[in-house]
Amino acid sequence: MLSHFIPEFIWPVSVNISGVQIPIRNEPYSFGTKWILKKKEYENPEIALVNEILKEGDKVLEMGTSIGILTRVMSKLVGEKGKLVTIECNEVLYKQSQRWMSLYPNVNLLYGYGFPVYKVPDSLSINGYSDDLGSLGTKLEFSTDQNFVTRDHRIIDFYTIEKNYSFKPNILVIDVEGSEEIIVTGEFELPEYIQAIIIELHPGMYKNTFSTETEIINSIKLAGFNLYKKIASSYLFKRHENN
Repeated sequence: MLSHFIPEFIWPVSVNISGVQIPIRNEPYSFGTKWILKKKEYENPEIALVNEILKEGDKVLEMGTSIGILTRVMSKLVGEKGKLVTIECNEVLYKQSQRWMSLYPNVNLLYGYGFPVYKVPDSLSINGYSDDLGSLGTKLEFSTDQNFVTRDHRIIDFYTIEKNYSFKPNILVIDVEGSEEIIVTGEFELPEYIQAIIIELHPGMYKNTFSTETEIINSIKLAGFNLYKKIASSYLFKRHENN
C-alpha cells in the first residue's frame, strides 16, 4: 500500500550488493522490499554463504529465484565459465526476472515448481501457491496424497533437469519457502555431482515445525553431507570427502 504514496525519487537508482548493482527506483517491488534492499539487508545469510563457497566456473542450480538478487550475485561469482539454472514458480516474479535476464548470459531462468529431490513422489500434486510473501517469495501448496493426484508438467526435480536440460550442477541452492519439506517425505538422495548445498529452512511453515527442521537436516547428512556452517536459518552443507 505504501508504494502507492511514496514518490520514487526517494529511492536510490540502485544499490551495490556484493559487487552487483541492483536497481531499486521504478522497480515493481513493494515498499518493504525496496526498504530492505536500500539497507542492504536482503538475504544476507545466503549471500554470505555463496560468497564463501562459489568460485569461477561452478555450475549452480537455484530453486526459488524470487526477485533474483541472490541469482545475480551468484552469476557474478561463477563468471563467464560458470552456469546457473534458476527456477521460479510465481508467474509475476518470473516475468519480472525476465526483464534483467539479458544482462546475465550465464543464467537460464525456468518457470516451474522446483523440488530439491532427485525424483518427486508419483503421488505429488500441486494445489496452488500463496502470494502472501509479496515480492519476496511464494509459498507453494502441495500434497502427496495417493487418493488425489494431479500431475503438473511444471514440476522440476533433478531427474527433469538431467533429462530436459542436460545440466549437472555441483552446487545446489534452495530457498523454496517451505517446499523443502519434500525432503522428509521419502528416502532423500542427490546425485554424486552435487558437492555442496545451501538451503534456507522455514520451520514456521512446516506441519511439524521443529521436528521437521531437524528431520531435514538429518536427511541431508544421511545423504552424504556434513553441516559446514549455519547463519540464521540458512545452512551450508558439503559432501563427505570420502564420497
